[in-house]
Amino acid sequence: MLYKKDRGQGLAELNAVFLSGKPPEPPLNGPYKGELIAVNIAPGATQAVGFLTSFWMPWLGKRMFRDEAGGDNIFSNNSRWIMRILYPFYRKTTAIDARTYSAFVFQARVDTGIEDTDLKVFKIDYDLPDNPTLTIRPFVDELLQVDDGVYLGKVQFKCSGHGK
Repeated sequence: MLYKKDRGQGLAELNAVFLSGKPPEPPLNGPYKGELIAVNIAPGATQAVGFLTSFWMPWLGKRMFRDEAGGDNIFSNNSRWIMRILYPFYRKTTAIDARTYSAFVFQARVDTGIEDTDLKVFKIDYDLPDNPTLTIRPFVDELLQVDDGVYLGKVQFKCSGHGK
């Protein structure tokens, strides 16, 4: 993957693919497998997260509930221990099957992008009372359909006054 050879060029090309997309049509409904492609946080944090996720990625995707305009995230059961450590007071996980559970509900809608203000995106907003205040609620996923059945997303940090 280009991102691993030339990080700057790889990020630019991923962004170009993202900008070529459109909000999913028809609206998403059901489970969707997810994959982390690239991380771009801050020096040090980017490398640490990239290293960790290179051998362990408990996030598996999302479940979308079109009629409820929302959904939740799917995690592997082998991450329950870290969930208890990182979020000791969070009790909103739900078993899906013997291997997975869901957590961190969200609302979904088509709206203007946070960075890409001239673009309509499928916005996944975690700013809900059930989610941890400082570590989950400020995040917004922006998703676009880039091919049939293929979606590319960006995770954004919603600063005060932006992203609603």
